[in-house]
Amino acid sequence: MSEMLESWEGVASSAHIVVCAAGELSEQNHQRLKVISGMEELPQFPGRAGNVVSFFDVSGLKKICLLHVFSGDQAFKNQSTVRTILSKNEMSSIAIVLDPSLGDLAEDITLAGMLSSYKVGSYKSGQQKPAIVPGIFGFQSVANFENAAKTAKAMKLAMFLIDTPPNIKNPDYIAQMIGEQFRFSGMEVRILDKQELEAGGYGAILSVGQASEYGSYLACITYKGALEKEGIDLAMVGKGVTFDTGGISLKDPANMHYMKSDLGGAAAVLGAMHLIGDLGLEVNVTALVPIVENAIDSRATRPGDVITAYGGKTIEIIDTDAEGRLILADALQHAVKELNPEYLVDLATLTGNCVAALGYSAAGLFAPNQGIATLWHDVGNEVGERCWPMPMYAEYGEMMESDIADIKNFHGKPIVGAITAAKFLEFFTNKHPKWAHLDIAGVAFGDVPYARTKVATAFGVRLLVKFIEKHILTHHN
Repeated sequence: MSEMLESWEGVASSAHIVVCAAGELSEQNHQRLKVISGMEELPQFPGRAGNVVSFFDVSGLKKICLLHVFSGDQAFKNQSTVRTILSKNEMSSIAIVLDPSLGDLAEDITLAGMLSSYKVGSYKSGQQKPAIVPGIFGFQSVANFENAAKTAKAMKLAMFLIDTPPNIKNPDYIAQMIGEQFRFSGMEVRILDKQELEAGGYGAILSVGQASEYGSYLACITYKGALEKEGIDLAMVGKGVTFDTGGISLKDPANMHYMKSDLGGAAAVLGAMHLIGDLGLEVNVTALVPIVENAIDSRATRPGDVITAYGGKTIEIIDTDAEGRLILADALQHAVKELNPEYLVDLATLTGNCVAALGYSAAGLFAPNQGIATLWHDVGNEVGERCWPMPMYAEYGEMMESDIADIKNFHGKPIVGAITAAKFLEFFTNKHPKWAHLDIAGVAFGDVPYARTKVATAFGVRLLVKFIEKHILTHHN
């Protein structure tokens, strides 16, 4: 123990301390904390999850925090709690003592510490991002530590894509980034540009992006980690609207600046693909990311227009602000017709109605197959990215029927908007038996205690990868 204590004490002497435990400290860590603080009596450990007790060492220089962490399906809150501690105390480094009572939560807390180095203020003049260097102690598994580091890297990519201002991350920028990022990692990347989309009949993607000065794209990224296996195990579709004015059906300008977050689905899918490759998972996965900007000019799609989606189905446009489902329609059709994956999932910051129904604590989960809905629900609880199953009754689909086209993109009523949007998407899945739709409008981007503005959460990255690990890799083995 003396050797371990010496190592712990040496590194922590220049670091701020956050001690994480599930209820009370082990005797070993209790003694360690006494040594590092120089105190004979320590403050009482907080009794409730999310509570923090802060104090200084005997010199009055080192801030020490005792943190009682969340567990189970609320574990996602630990990231916000740790980042808040660092932000409020202007800490430049962090040492995390992981108590044995944490169990599987140890990796979550490690991830929370690593995510603390992500900052949203990178565009302030004359400022540099402070480097928060996490030191992790009491962590028994080197493999789990490395997994946490890889997960943090992937989640930071997703956060960056969402938080970056829309004049920088326009569709051309995102398409170029995907090409560079994933070709370098050895994945097969195909990016369909406007000319290829026109030739292939991707009329829904083109209709949304046609008023923008930037291009419209469909990025197709394939990772083959199971070379001996034919076919695609999972196709992931992510909505990639880099900015959404609402088009002619203009949004309320009060919160329009937050529409830079409308590629939350794409960010989650791209982050997950990055992590899948980094972990070297033995699985075959394709990510499909339609990339557009929903702008306004004389070329913009009008309410009342009829467009033809990939595969030949026609859509009557009722509301140009219901654009996300249009680009997803083309991508979903591409997935089922060209890839025939075993599992199919799409993620999108799709509807305000989903936020009205579930708030900011869970994504809406839509799947005609209740068994598939259960799989995603349970995985979401396991990683703290909760998904709540919603009904998919036939009468909701009837609300999307059009007199002049195969389907309309909006039912025109202020009710059940999240469900009818899901029924619209279902129309383009060719009744795929293992399809699920995740409406992440309330969870991908939101208010946090460590920032004055809404910021990205990277919701979906861990969810997607855990689903693969639990329901695809286990079957392979």
